[in-house]
Amino acid sequence: MNQKPFYAMSWEEVLRAGEARQTLVSSGGYLVCSRDRMFNEKDAMYLWRADIDNALFKGFDVPEANVKFTGTVVPKNIVAAGKEEKKSLVLNRKGKPFSWSFSAKADYDTCGGMYACKRFFCTAVDQQSEAMRDGNIKHKALELNIKDQKPLPANLAFALKYCDAFRKIGGKLEAEREITFDRGLKPVSWFAKDAWGRCKIDVLVRKGDTAVIVDWKSGKQKDDVEQVKLNAAFLAKLDPSINRFIGKYVWLKNDCVSGVEISRDEALEVWDRTMITLDEMEECWRTEEFRNRPSGLCGWCPAAPDCPDRR
Repeated sequence: MNQKPFYAMSWEEVLRAGEARQTLVSSGGYLVCSRDRMFNEKDAMYLWRADIDNALFKGFDVPEANVKFTGTVVPKNIVAAGKEEKKSLVLNRKGKPFSWSFSAKADYDTCGGMYACKRFFCTAVDQQSEAMRDGNIKHKALELNIKDQKPLPANLAFALKYCDAFRKIGGKLEAEREITFDRGLKPVSWFAKDAWGRCKIDVLVRKGDTAVIVDWKSGKQKDDVEQVKLNAAFLAKLDPSINRFIGKYVWLKNDCVSGVEISRDEALEVWDRTMITLDEMEECWRTEEFRNRPSGLCGWCPAAPDCPDRR
């Protein structure tokens, strides 16, 4: 493991460490290389530059040679304070700093403009559709059954077999398990002021070195398993004893189950890939510049009325 922050290493030190297949980790938690992970110079340069940018923005002490090498411009909102430099946090229109979750990342992946409307400029009107309200009611009923074995309503009676199956696994059973990290990946409370990354798992069963991650789905069935994979990544960061992750979607409309099983290494790779997207998201947040991605979903976007690129 690198003995000093990634942004504090010179590019020559990064190259030497990469050639020696030493373990290099960025400040954002991205595994640059290791004995088992091939060093990619292009990716490493991108991550090193991003690490320097983020460190400067956060007011950390970055070697002047690194700043000159990358040509990074020190943000104007960084001011001197004694021997240290501190930054003024970039807050959204509700006065909150950057944080993320699967749903926030999904918004950004769909369209930067939609993400900004909902998460940064906060101009989206929070309106729940009938389908969303129905989904929330069903989630609550299933949560209470898992927690207290409260009887399910008649329209969900068929789902009791799933609840019972999760109970029969044994181990530790939890409903609505929240995982929240600060920037240092220290667990904090959901509404903590320094909360940075959030994850909520509908049903979690931990037994031995295996975790079963369940997500109730009340909408149309899809093949995408990224949400349970990211939930597994959060768990991998939280609990080093878990080596096997079984992700399951329970599709309530179809009364069926789909899912995926991944190893600890695969879960950590999901985390690493996510960190690259988060670097992009934070840069957009810092500069207040968000790229629109027009698509067939524009008609349902809260930003559409004011979007010059809408379809």
